[in-house]
Amino acid sequence: MRAANLSWLHVSDFHLGKDPAAQKQTCDRILDEIYSVTASWREPDFIFITGDVANRGLSEEFEAFDKNFIVPLVDKLGDKFLARVFVVPGNHDVDRTQAKAVRRYDVLQEVPNFLDPTPEGASERAPLFPRFVAFNECQWTFENVGWVTASDGFLARKIQLDETNVGVLCLNTAWLSGGDDDRYRLTPGKDIVEGGLQQLSGCRPIFVLGHHPLDWLTVADAKNIRAMLSKREAIYLHGHLHKTEQSALYSGTRRLVTLQAGCAFFARADEKWVTRLLWGGMNQPNSEIFLQPKKWMPEHHEWGLDADAFPDSLRAAGSDYWIIPSLAPVGQTADQSSIHKQIAKRDASPPEGWVMVDAEYLSQQVPETQDVRILQYFDGRVPIWGRYPFEENPTKSHSR
Repeated sequence: MRAANLSWLHVSDFHLGKDPAAQKQTCDRILDEIYSVTASWREPDFIFITGDVANRGLSEEFEAFDKNFIVPLVDKLGDKFLARVFVVPGNHDVDRTQAKAVRRYDVLQEVPNFLDPTPEGASERAPLFPRFVAFNECQWTFENVGWVTASDGFLARKIQLDETNVGVLCLNTAWLSGGDDDRYRLTPGKDIVEGGLQQLSGCRPIFVLGHHPLDWLTVADAKNIRAMLSKREAIYLHGHLHKTEQSALYSGTRRLVTLQAGCAFFARADEKWVTRLLWGGMNQPNSEIFLQPKKWMPEHHEWGLDADAFPDSLRAAGSDYWIIPSLAPVGQTADQSSIHKQIAKRDASPPEGWVMVDAEYLSQQVPETQDVRILQYFDGRVPIWGRYPFEENPTKSHSR
């Protein structure tokens, strides 16, 4: 991680209000981890919180988060650091006691401009605003900008770090959240996303924050948003599923890196969830991403490496961090990315009696195929592949 010249902490799903006493302990532990890293290395450039700060979207829950996490953080790192903390709402940050009669899931078919980043769009979605009042009015939220109910429907910030222009785009994927059947019914609004990205022109990297995974969005919007984010070489951060993961989604020749943080709430002995956080870093200008996942180990009463979070093939040899492929176009050669060099250092020799199956090996197993055989596949007949007695007469049809 020390090779990174840009660093961040990604946490999600605090669920303040679920277990007040235990949650204060968790906030203290996360703060201690931040202070420890700051003392031994450097303070993070950003803290990204991807939703479900509260448990029921109530004002007292957000106030508890402010008291137990934000205030001590700013006291330690300084008032100016508040501008480096970014928070987006999740489905548990929605006050579901409000606007219960408002249509949600099918509203986009009836009101196409519902999620437009315009005054007209904001007017259409105004009936949903009471569900987000508690989140939107928190004094700690971006100096009380109240971006959720603004006309744009997003928050875009440009931050100058040395010679790097970093962009941060905050989205509300919980506009239409209702219950447990949200998957494939949600969207932050593709036009809202496009408007936010336009405001971040010239920034690299761009961090895009949402609570839900992209594959929880409507099929059409998920496809469009993936394409927009990959073309801008954005990094999408989210939570919701309470475990730490990373993935690379592909759109054309570009890969879109998504990072998922585990839950940051306290899990008692009879609960399956483990308290997790995710440190991230980037080495400019080649855009390698370094990740260090951690989990709370109650038996040792300390943070430890979450070694099962990512594939071991991506772990830097002999280290406590993982390197994931850069944001460069797909198809670059091994010499263009040190991640491939790191992986190449591993012993790739197969055990005795095993065969390394690669492109060269497969090419030796496949005989040259005649054109007439290939045409069988397209003229309605079942193609016959392989070395069979009728191999000599591929035009003859067969049935079984």
